[in-house]
Amino acid sequence: MIAKPPGWPFVIVWSTLALVIMYWASVPFWYGVEMLLAVVLVGLPLMVYWALRFALAADRGGVTGRAGRCLAPWLITWATVVALAYNAPFALRFSLSASALGAYAERIMERGPIHYESCEWAGLYRVCGGGAEHGSLDGVPVPGSAGFATTEWAIYSNTGFAWHPGAVPQETADDIYVRIVGDWYGYHGWDGW
Repeated sequence: MIAKPPGWPFVIVWSTLALVIMYWASVPFWYGVEMLLAVVLVGLPLMVYWALRFALAADRGGVTGRAGRCLAPWLITWATVVALAYNAPFALRFSLSASALGAYAERIMERGPIHYESCEWAGLYRVCGGGAEHGSLDGVPVPGSAGFATTEWAIYSNTGFAWHPGAVPQETADDIYVRIVGDWYGYHGWDGW
């Protein structure tokens, strides 16, 4: 029967789950519901499986000499929690994409609005459309500003980035902004729920 603890295939599946969760955390507004569902629907059953396999293997003496395999899921979980606590997935992805996002924002400022259906890669983000951002509730565009949406694989969310030089964007009932760095803001608009 089962005389060994979970092996490397389990570690690969567990690592994949951790990478997906960190990918969903690499945007200005995390996909929290999706992350929670992944942990509950995939992570918890995997941990129950790991515990049962480990207990059966320990009962038969099959755990000795396999410390790396036995501790790997716990180390991966710890590393993921630390990365999320410091917002490392977003910081890394945004840092690697900042120059391309800046070039996209400059293109919007120079050429004017871009239709939402027009999507392209700007660094590690898929950006769609864009136009001048509004600095207040009166709808007056902020000179030299740009805002654009981002899309993610298999998830729709009304999120994106806004470049607001010298002005803090005003939140509305539908739009929430969070300052990232310098004049960059992340925004989350109404998703239609």
